[in-house]
Amino acid sequence: YYMDDPWLEYSRLHSEATLAQQIPARSSMQLDVVALAHRYGFASAIVMPAQSPQGLTRLGALCLGSAQPGRFDEDALAAVSVAVSALVVRLHAWQIAQLRGELLMRTRLSDEDLALLIQERKGRSSKEIASLTNTTAQGINSRWQRLNAKLGVSSRATAAQLAAEYGLI
Repeated sequence: YYMDDPWLEYSRLHSEATLAQQIPARSSMQLDVVALAHRYGFASAIVMPAQSPQGLTRLGALCLGSAQPGRFDEDALAAVSVAVSALVVRLHAWQIAQLRGELLMRTRLSDEDLALLIQERKGRSSKEIASLTNTTAQGINSRWQRLNAKLGVSSRATAAQLAAEYGLI
């Protein structure tokens, strides 16, 4: 359902908190998602987007909800926005740190792996990296194959982007 969630779509495109009822549902799937939220106690809600650190593509948002329709209004939005905005940022940063830790545990990236990722971010080719590390371009390409497999990605550019987004390089 997350692909059809109008509140997440709003959070992807905006940085300011808003009342959930002010976010239009543009499709039948989005209407279904809103109905599901109501069924689980979000008859009234405030949606607070969180900006991702380091250009991370992962989306952050906090939804404060109430089963009481109309509980959250413009006055509540103003009060909650000020009081909770720092919390939203800290929760999102905490989540990213947890994900970074999980990524490191799962992949067991070595210092050499990280150095290779840094070289890719600098736009260096396999030949250039090989020259810097006193190895061969074929050896560098083999390291890339292993590193891409560790990270579960299909290209070295994607691997370096992932590492950068999670603050590894």
